[in-house]
Amino acid sequence: NYQIIYDEKEEGKTCLVIKPADPDSEYAVLDSNGHVVEVPSAGAGGWKKPAGSPASLEFAGLDYNQEYTVVARPVGQTDITAESRREAGSVITTDPGAELELPEYIVEAVNGQILQVADETVGEERYEKAHKGDRVRITADAADSAGNPFSHWETTIGTAGNLGDKTTARETSFTMPGANVVLTAVYKKPVASPSNAAVVDEVRGGSRKETALDPNEIPRLEEELTTNADRELIDVNRADVTYKIVYRKNAVKASESNAVKASGYYDQNHEEAYKGAWGLDVLAERYVNGRKVAGTPEPEASFRTYIQMGKDDIDMMDYQLYEITENPSTGETEASLVDLDYDPETTGGLFTFTAHIGSRYVMVYNRAYRVYFINSVVLPIENRYRYSFKVRREEAPDDIYYSDAYGQVADQVEYFVSPTGAEYSYEGWSYDQNRFKEFDPSGAIRRKTYVYAYYKDNVKEVDDIRKKLEEAIEEAIRISDDHFLKLEESGKLKDAVEEALEILDRENPRATAGQLEAALEKLKEKTEPYEKILDDRYNHYDEIQEGGNKGGNKGGGGGGHGTKQNPFNTNTPKSYVVGTNGNWVEVSAPEGEERQMAFVLTGGMRLSGMWAWIKYPADGSGNPSDRTGWYYFSDKGIMQTGWIRDKAGNWYYCNTEKEGRFGRMQTGWHHDTADGNWYYLIPEGGMMAVGWRKIGDKWYYFETAGAGVYTYNPTKENWNFGGGKGRPLGSMYKNEKTPDGFATDADGAWIQ
Repeated sequence: NYQIIYDEKEEGKTCLVIKPADPDSEYAVLDSNGHVVEVPSAGAGGWKKPAGSPASLEFAGLDYNQEYTVVARPVGQTDITAESRREAGSVITTDPGAELELPEYIVEAVNGQILQVADETVGEERYEKAHKGDRVRITADAADSAGNPFSHWETTIGTAGNLGDKTTARETSFTMPGANVVLTAVYKKPVASPSNAAVVDEVRGGSRKETALDPNEIPRLEEELTTNADRELIDVNRADVTYKIVYRKNAVKASESNAVKASGYYDQNHEEAYKGAWGLDVLAERYVNGRKVAGTPEPEASFRTYIQMGKDDIDMMDYQLYEITENPSTGETEASLVDLDYDPETTGGLFTFTAHIGSRYVMVYNRAYRVYFINSVVLPIENRYRYSFKVRREEAPDDIYYSDAYGQVADQVEYFVSPTGAEYSYEGWSYDQNRFKEFDPSGAIRRKTYVYAYYKDNVKEVDDIRKKLEEAIEEAIRISDDHFLKLEESGKLKDAVEEALEILDRENPRATAGQLEAALEKLKEKTEPYEKILDDRYNHYDEIQEGGNKGGNKGGGGGGHGTKQNPFNTNTPKSYVVGTNGNWVEVSAPEGEERQMAFVLTGGMRLSGMWAWIKYPADGSGNPSDRTGWYYFSDKGIMQTGWIRDKAGNWYYCNTEKEGRFGRMQTGWHHDTADGNWYYLIPEGGMMAVGWRKIGDKWYYFETAGAGVYTYNPTKENWNFGGGKGRPLGSMYKNEKTPDGFATDADGAWIQ
C-alpha cells in the first residue's frame, strides 16, 4: 500500500506515498542509521497522521535509492517513539523506477587536482558530474612552478562543506553540496617580491560566493595596477597600498532592457519569457593604510571573473551577458554581447567572462520551466518512465520551438496486469496522478509542470471477487468435511476446492477478476448439489431421532432446525450431543503412552481435524454437565490435550486431568506446572492472551514475543515445554518491569 514517486518540489528527491493508510495510526520514517527523518508538516518525533478518504499521507524530500524504515503507532500513543518501533517497521528503498536524473554539479580545483569524486577516479582540475553527497578528494603540489610553497586552499565559488572558506591541508576532502564549487590552491609569495600593491576583491549586493575575481589574475593585476607613486609610498613610507576590485550587483534598469532588446542579439519572439536577472558594476578602489583615497587605476585593466547564478536563476534558457555603454553622440543606452567561457544553461549557472574596470554588465535570460512526463504505475519497475524538457514561459509544449523535444515523448504501455491480478488500462497523460485530468499540450506553461501516465484499474473489483472466492472455498471445505457425506462425495468436492485454490493462490501474476469470477461460479456449481444431498440426509436423520424431536443441522451438529442454510454461510457451529450424535471411545495407544480418546459419530466416523462443541445431556436435576465444552481433534481423530496451536498461530489449552473435564478447552487463569508460569485464556473463545489485558479491575502483561521454548512432537502430535532460559509466549510478568517500562507486583498486577 505504498508508492515511491518523484518529488515535484525538489529535483533529485523522492516521495513516499502511503495509500491507503490506517486512519487510526500515525507514521514516521527512519534513515538507515535508525534516526528520525525530518519531513515537511511532520509533528513531534517525526510522526504524521493520515488524512482524506481513503486515508493517505506523504513523506517528501527523501534521498534517491536509499533504504528507509517506515514505522507506525496507534494515534495518541505519544509515549511510543519512532526509534523504539524500528524492529517492527517495514524497510523500503526509494527507487521510483526508471533512471532518476540526479542534478550534476561542477567541482573545480584551480592550481590543484581533483583526485576522486565518490567512486570515480578523476585526476583533473575540473569535474562536471558530481552529485550532492559525493565525497570529493582534492590535492595540490607542495610548491608551484616558481618554487613557492603551498599555503592553503581557498573557496572561490560556493561552499565546500566542512572545509569552510580556507584550509591549510594540502590534500583534503569534503562532501559535495547541492551546488557548484570552485576552490583555489594558494601559494606563498616569494620573500623578495617587487614593491607592488595588494589586490583583493569584494562583492556588494548578492551572495559573496557567487561572484569572484579569478585568483590567478591577482599577480598580474598587482603589477599592472601599481603606480610609481604607490611604490614610493610602499618603499619609503612603509605604507600598505591595496586595490579593491568591487563587484556591485543591482537591478536591471528599464532602459538597459530596452537596449538589450534593440541590440539585434536578443530573439524578441520570446519577449513574454524575458528576464533581466541582474546588473553588475565592476569598479576598482584604492586604499592606503586602510583608508579609501583618490587614485584612478589603469582604465584598460581586464581580468577573468567567476559568476555563479543564484538558485532562482539556474536551469533557464538563452542566457546572454551584455556590456552596457552610453553613446557619446546620442546619449542613448546601448548593449553589446559579451562572450562567456561556459554556457550557464549547461553548467548549472557557473561561467567566467573577461571583465573591465569601470564597465557595467547586464545578465538576461528567458524564463523556462521543465515539463516532466512520468509513468510510475507500469510494471515491472524497470519499465517505468521519466522524461522532461524545458519550455519558455507562456509558450506551449507543442509549439514549433519544441517539436523535436516533444516528439521524443514515448508511447506508454497500453495494458498490463499487476502481480496482484489487477488490470491497468492506459487512459492518457494527466495533470493529476489520482484522477484523470487530461494534459493539454497546447496550454501555456507558467511553472514547473508534472504530467502523469494515468491508468484505469480494477483493484477494488479484484479484491471483492477474491474475498468472495475465499469465502466460497471455506464453505466448500466445511461441507466436504461433513460426516454425512460419503468418502467419494467428499473427495469430489475437495477436488473442486483444490481446483479453486489453484486459481486463488496463483502467483506472478495473481489471477485476474475474470479468472476469479469463473473459478467462483464453477465452485458454486459443484458445491450446490452437495448442499441438497446434506439437506435430504439431515432431514432423514431428524426423522429417525426419537420421532424427529431432536432436530439435526448439517455441518455436524445437534440443536439446529433442519432448515436449509445459505450455501456460502461459514458460521454454522459444529456441535454434537453425547449419546445422540455419537459417543466417546477409548482407542488403543502405543505401549507406555497415555490413553487416547476419540468421538465416534453414530454413522461410525470419527471427528477429525477440527474443534467440536461436545454437549452432555442434563443430569437428573436438570443442570448441564460441566464436561460440556470445546474439544479439539487431530487429523487422525484423536482428542488433544495440553497446549494446542491452530493454523492461525493462536494458542489454546485443553485440560489434561484424566477424570472429569479431560480434554475440554480451558478458559480463565491457568498455571502451567511444566514451565511454572501463569497464563490467561480469554473467556470469549479460549485464546491465550498476549500484551496488556484488564482482568477484573487490574491490568496484567503477558509476553508478546516468546522465545520458542515449546517444541512440537509430530509423533505424539502435542506441544511440550523444552526448558531453557527463554520466556514463553503469553507468560505473565510478575515482580518485574514490562518491556514498555511498567512495574508489576508479585501477583502480576500493574503497580499504579
